[in-house]
Amino acid sequence: IKRSSQSFGLLSTLILLQVILFGSMFYVIEADANPQFSSIPMGAFYTVATITTVGYGDMVVSTFLGKVVGVVCMFLGLLIVALPVIIIGGNFEKEYRSYIDKKEKKIIFDKAQKFEQQAEQGNEKQKDGEETEPPRFSRSDRGFFEVYRLLRKVNEKCGR
Repeated sequence: IKRSSQSFGLLSTLILLQVILFGSMFYVIEADANPQFSSIPMGAFYTVATITTVGYGDMVVSTFLGKVVGVVCMFLGLLIVALPVIIIGGNFEKEYRSYIDKKEKKIIFDKAQKFEQQAEQGNEKQKDGEETEPPRFSRSDRGFFEVYRLLRKVNEKCGR
């Protein structure tokens, strides 16, 4: 939501601008021919109903120019609503990807910690003189742990 706050602001501003502009246009065009458009707020109500594609049917434009402006209002409303939604959807995708990456890193870190603990336990038992079988790890686990150890050393040298 934080990343999308500018998109919400843009969406609100554009819708408000469209409502004021088209509400005034409907009033100017339809006021003489249609008594339902008696004021700019009534034209604004019709604009909101048109933008949201609700179209209650209680108000209908009657002039040809009013119908043309209505069609333009509908298409412009769809565009104005659709563009910020795309931005918000993209921000949601970024957040979700970040969450998944963190989750995968935690799984890898936990696996490496477990591997390291098992290796240390085997070393301690050998130091105590106990005859124990060394822990058995697959080649891929050993390779994973070596890469993990290398990356930890690099991070330590870089001060991270």
